[in-house]
Amino acid sequence: MFRVQNLFALSSVAFLAFGFVLSKVPGAAGITLAISGHRGYGIASQTPLYLIGTLFGLFAFFYSIGYLSFNQTMAHWHFALSVLGVLLIIIGWALFPNANINLIVASIAVGLLFFLSAQLWFAFDITRAVVHLLGS
Repeated sequence: MFRVQNLFALSSVAFLAFGFVLSKVPGAAGITLAISGHRGYGIASQTPLYLIGTLFGLFAFFYSIGYLSFNQTMAHWHFALSVLGVLLIIIGWALFPNANINLIVASIAVGLLFFLSAQLWFAFDITRAVVHLLGS
């Protein structure tokens, strides 16, 4: 089985590469915002991918230097729930122009649930690790 550091690093590269490819697609301009009848672009389509890729890269770094010392099971669950959540959010976002609104909302809501539950579990485990470190 892959080490969690490698999984986070590979997914970071994948998200950054997908963001780069998406920046070259002519029809992927960004999120259109309409404020007082004026139209503008809030963020480019690739920006969330760059952000998620950077966060996954940071997790890979912290896992590799031993700063986040969790057991392998927790680390793999953290990775799996994070990636699954992000992919469901991306699917919901990609379906936005052409799909049923219920499908879009369900995909984004379930994706956020998975991603946030992984981060909540991570926060509890890092608090436990810090308390254990301070108690030693």
